[in-house]
Amino acid sequence: MVSHLKKCSHCGKQKPLGDFYESRHSRDGRGYLCKKCTYAKVREWQGAHPDQVREQQRRYRLKHAKPRKERKPPTEAELRERRQRRLERQREYYRAHREELRAWRRAWRKAHLREVRAYSREYYQAHRAHLLGLKAKYRKQRRAERAAQSRT
Repeated sequence: MVSHLKKCSHCGKQKPLGDFYESRHSRDGRGYLCKKCTYAKVREWQGAHPDQVREQQRRYRLKHAKPRKERKPPTEAELRERRQRRLERQREYYRAHREELRAWRRAWRKAHLREVRAYSREYYQAHRAHLLGLKAKYRKQRRAERAAQSRT
């Protein structure tokens, strides 16, 4: 009677044949590592060789990419839908990581204070007329609000 179990040479566990990849090179038609150990070994190799992984992925994309003529350009509605989904994902991420992001921004501003101040000065000089107009508009609005409050 033929056994339906095989021992993985990495983890040493007895597993069903379905837990091993097919292999033409072995007598029983299955690889010597179980799928779980194979996956771990591949991940370990990929972590140690990131440049080779990127190059393999680039070659795969070039080989399997559809020619531009076959690709249908997205419609305006599809582009709007994609943009909405992306914005919603960004909002959700911000909600989930609000304090962490605020702390990161504060630390970044503190570390780059000179650049931030220089940028602010340049921006003010370049947009001075517009900013003064906004300031005057705001002052006028606030006066009107205060006058309305004092009448009541």
